Amino acid sequence: MTSEIVLAHDFGTTGNKATLFTSGGELLANHYISYPTDYPKPGWAEQRPEDWKRVFIGSTKAVMASAGIRPEQLAAITFSAHMLGCVPVDTDGNVLREKVFLWADHRSEAQTRIIEERIGWETFYRRTGGGLELALYPAAKLLWLKENEPEIYRRAHRFLGTKDLLVRWLTGRFVTDYSDASNTGLLDLTQRCWAEDFVEVLGLDLHKLPEEILPSNEIVGHITREAARETGLTSGIPVVLGGGDVPCAAVGAGVVAEGTAYNYIGSASWVAVADSHGVFDSEMRPFTLCHLVPEMYVSQLATYSAGVVHEWFKDNICVSEVRDGERDGVSPFDLMDKAIAVQLTNRGHELLERDALRALLCGTASPLPHPTRAKACVAVYAGGKFWIVDTGPGSWNRLALTGIDASRIGGIFLTHFHSDHIGDLGEFNLQTWAGGRPKPLRVFGPTGVERVVNGFQEAYALDTG
Repeated sequence: MTSEIVLAHDFGTTGNKATLFTSGGELLANHYISYPTDYPKPGWAEQRPEDWKRVFIGSTKAVMASAGIRPEQLAAITFSAHMLGCVPVDTDGNVLREKVFLWADHRSEAQTRIIEERIGWETFYRRTGGGLELALYPAAKLLWLKENEPEIYRRAHRFLGTKDLLVRWLTGRFVTDYSDASNTGLLDLTQRCWAEDFVEVLGLDLHKLPEEILPSNEIVGHITREAARETGLTSGIPVVLGGGDVPCAAVGAGVVAEGTAYNYIGSASWVAVADSHGVFDSEMRPFTLCHLVPEMYVSQLATYSAGVVHEWFKDNICVSEVRDGERDGVSPFDLMDKAIAVQLTNRGHELLERDALRALLCGTASPLPHPTRAKACVAVYAGGKFWIVDTGPGSWNRLALTGIDASRIGGIFLTHFHSDHIGDLGEFNLQTWAGGRPKPLRVFGPTGVERVVNGFQEAYALDTG
């Protein structure tokens, strides 16, 4: 086998998947290793960069062994990773905190007032594309660090995103790509450079940001001898910078042309569209990032609580399924699915009434007779459907108001919803999504979701006749 093999690492909220592809796009092997998130206080969410290194090494070795690939056969290594990070590192690339802010950390709510007072919400939105909660942006997180941990802020040579820290570890460079830079709240989206006036008025330090912003497909360096010793790889392997998870998913869904769109369902969920100018509206709802495709953008609407709710439900409510799964060597999600299947057979579709869902999940007086864990699990799944299609500030219908043609939806990604019955529960309203499409939606998911895919395709066939 020639050196035409790419090793890609996708660092998500709950773990990392290492994948080997040929230059022609053929999947050779993949391996997933999880890592924990700590929630020490309300609004705080932290991960350990040492865990990222550990799973990089472990998943790399596992996927290479699975495919029978030697390090010298690799043509390149690249990354996708969760965004909104600001990892403080010294001049040698050492991380200055044991645990760092995850994207979902919003402890910096008090600091957002500085942004609102000195820049203004609408100016911030129009200039940076930032439509998320302000506390999520590194602009606010850096203000929190400067105020609450001034010594760490002072000692920091640079603040890096998740993938950028891993690139620094492998190559020695302190760089980022346009997609990650555009999710800091400090990039001028049109000029594609740091908004130096924003940095100055906020009292931050420009020289602490990544030293260079580069295209995602650029070879930024090669694996150093030291990194090769730590990882078991071969020094000199090219490292391609990669990008943030949102635009990387867009490329994976084939959403690279004007007006094409996709939906991602992982720990979080979003619907997104690619175009050459970004989607902005008067209510400042969609937020816009630089695409991996040069001179293009990805605009999205999102919810932070999608598959992560399912994970939480398993860990905190379905404790008997977890126990029985460990005893019998099966996935607790499979046991949860069996309970859902029984519930659906037993008039479970009554749970799709919105008021019933709210009552059941919020603990108020439920209009449903005899609420059970199985009914609540159905509600967890169905709630995702209601957000994505029907209701809420981030629904597909809201994004469709911007004039996106439903026939150009590129695909649906499923990474975190494990249930085989997700298609039965919602069908994701394919009559809304796929109206006028000449062919079925492309559905992507991990091994074992074939029945989920079939559910989508059957729903589509029923709708289009």
